[in-house]
Amino acid sequence: MRNFKLFFGIITLSISQLSFASIPTDEALLKNHINGAPNNVTILKWVASKESSGQKADDGNEYVRFVLVKQDKIGLLQTVFSNAQMLPSQIKSEKWIPDIATQIKKEKNSDRAFFHALCSMLVQNRNEELALVLEKMGQSITPRSALVNEEKMKLLRSYRSYLATNRGRGEEGSPLNPSDKNEKVAVLNLFKSPSVKKSKNVQLEKVRDEFFWKVDYKPVALWFENESRYFRSLKYDLPEGQVEIEAKQFLSFNSTNLFPKTLKVKDLKNEWTTFTLMQFEGKKLLDKAIEKSILANSEQGAATTKQVESDLSVLF
Repeated sequence: MRNFKLFFGIITLSISQLSFASIPTDEALLKNHINGAPNNVTILKWVASKESSGQKADDGNEYVRFVLVKQDKIGLLQTVFSNAQMLPSQIKSEKWIPDIATQIKKEKNSDRAFFHALCSMLVQNRNEELALVLEKMGQSITPRSALVNEEKMKLLRSYRSYLATNRGRGEEGSPLNPSDKNEKVAVLNLFKSPSVKKSKNVQLEKVRDEFFWKVDYKPVALWFENESRYFRSLKYDLPEGQVEIEAKQFLSFNSTNLFPKTLKVKDLKNEWTTFTLMQFEGKKLLDKAIEKSILANSEQGAATTKQVESDLSVLF
């Protein structure tokens, strides 16, 4: 009976720590756990419009299709069309990237690297590509394993083993009930300590009337909504300017996947490009026509581009 009371006390104390456990780690936020299981093939279709100093450009819209292919690597076929019909005859530029991670390692354009990395995060629930961009800046994502309170976990494992072998024999010898008073105080303090330590990169921040989780990697910062954990924005400060990416109005697809209706990207020229989602589609297999485009663009076994006429610098 006393063991039961002690065990009940442990459960009560554990519940009291849930408020701390609700503080997310940077690894969890950047893995986009709010999204459902990623598809083998994901097709995104956008209308892209450019602005310069807050004014819309006069050269009209472009239409963008992303095809992300999940195999042992994440491949990307990105195509820009002159018309919303997105017919082969309307292709302005097209590029096949067999491995986004490899491309990001070589990428010198920061807004392009972040845009591709965020698309991988939002579609494939991955933070590996973002980690590569951060690595170039001398920063790294803190793995959850590094935040686990190992001493407390060892204590709980020891007590669980004790309960399994000493059921009904009283509390003598229990790792939670040492005979020495000083040891007992130390054990109690250890048990009250959080199971997962707070990530040094994550803090709750109020912006106007809303609260956001800010993941700060100076000079890069990302913001996520407090309760929903939706990605909202990224800012990267450089001496020559600021790269900024904003996401708005997440929509649900297939009752499983989530993706923002708009993505706005500001480059170092202070020009904004708004990508407004037209279609999100998840598939198990590639369409024959898309597979043909990938094969045509990968004959030399490397990232290739053809008919580069688009001025979307965030893509090409």
